[in-house]
Amino acid sequence: MSIEWSNGRIEWSDAYKLGVEMMDTEHKGLLDLVNAIEDGIDQAAPTEEIKGRIEALCDRAIEHFSHEEEAMAKSGFAELEAHRKIHQNLLGSLQGVAEDFAAGQVEKAEKDLLEFAKIFFASHIPMIDSKFAATQVS
Repeated sequence: MSIEWSNGRIEWSDAYKLGVEMMDTEHKGLLDLVNAIEDGIDQAAPTEEIKGRIEALCDRAIEHFSHEEEAMAKSGFAELEAHRKIHQNLLGSLQGVAEDFAAGQVEKAEKDLLEFAKIFFASHIPMIDSKFAATQVS
């Protein structure tokens, strides 16, 4: 799966939908934050504003991954620990974006943010999250 781009933004696609309302809603929220960061960088928004958007994305990702892991634990999902490690790696990527941006490496932060989005939306959701979602959709 690939990411759909339009006017410098990643477009939400029904291909990202898993049929689990909590996951779909939170995934869309993460995408909205990625786009808000991209918009800020493209429009040369104040540094503190972009930094706040990056922090919001990190916080939202932590919250989302926690929700997913709680749901997996409650359902006895066999791949929970492996999924948790993937989430930790994704959070590490986002932390790198925040650190790069804070260090003034805006281009690197933007490149890494887009790489995170590519991995998360084109790979993680359809290939990893979908395994859990399939156990939740009747």
